[in-house]
Amino acid sequence: MQQIKILHIDLESEYKSLYLEALPEAKHIFCSKEEFEANLSLYKNVGILNLFIHNSISKEILKVFKNLKLINTRSTGYNHLDLDALKKSKTLVSNVPEYGSDTVAEHTFALIMGLYKNTSSLEEHSEKGNYEANKNFLGKDLNGKTIGVIGGGKIGKNVIQIAQGFDMKVLVYDIYQDGFLEQILNCKFVSLNYLLENSDIITLHTPLNSSTNQLIDEESLGRLHKGVTIINTARGELISNSILLKGLEQNIISGVGLDTIEGEVELIEGEKNPEQEKLLHHPKVIFTGHNAYHTKEAIDRIQQTSIRNIKSFINGNPINLV
Repeated sequence: MQQIKILHIDLESEYKSLYLEALPEAKHIFCSKEEFEANLSLYKNVGILNLFIHNSISKEILKVFKNLKLINTRSTGYNHLDLDALKKSKTLVSNVPEYGSDTVAEHTFALIMGLYKNTSSLEEHSEKGNYEANKNFLGKDLNGKTIGVIGGGKIGKNVIQIAQGFDMKVLVYDIYQDGFLEQILNCKFVSLNYLLENSDIITLHTPLNSSTNQLIDEESLGRLHKGVTIINTARGELISNSILLKGLEQNIISGVGLDTIEGEVELIEGEKNPEQEKLLHHPKVIFTGHNAYHTKEAIDRIQQTSIRNIKSFINGNPINLV
């Protein structure tokens, strides 16, 4: 049997040895995103791609890879891959369905607390030698507030559980209404409009697809509870930068916590547009640059699951297929 070639794109150097030791039967090639995009023909004979969300695979790119059998994405989401084109080319796709549901839920509350307690502004205030309380940085309690969770999956469930610890009221919108979850976690499934109109905090935990793209739009803005805080640790395109800016300017939105932003790929590549610039430097916005998942424990889970995905495929028993 011919030795299979695995191309690892943007894999952190400290994890390379894990793949080399776990998959000694394969030939391993490592490159950056930039090297990959600039030298597609150099890698045309690889059988497996191991990549992350910033590595988009289109039907044009697929035309170069005649021997490609599997793409493993080191993420739960896979909207960076052209699944229709991959299906036509009979290329399998595996993902990491579970690695950071606790991690991302915890980060969600880090953003909420940062906005509700003005931690960034207070730190800056104290760094200037001002150590007394300042009325300009008056915080807010979470206790008794209503949090609207859009997406009742694994991350959403963990957000609900954390919210209960703050004695918050919880509204949930999901196309699948889980009555058991409603009873166990003491939350309430509602329509999207009801959630928008009645939430002090709205946090997004839904995948990006044709039905969720721009989920909160111009019409939604008029429904938002005045003074609402918006948190997005899912995908930037769930809510546009222009809507967030408009909501902030009209004092409909009091604060925004973003781990992701519309046009994130272009931003990473240095193509920051005026709306992004304005949003990222807005005093009522916290941006953490797609780090919600980024803990040691979560990264370890990503690598171990990816290794199992690749190994299982090589052994003829593929797992975690999308």
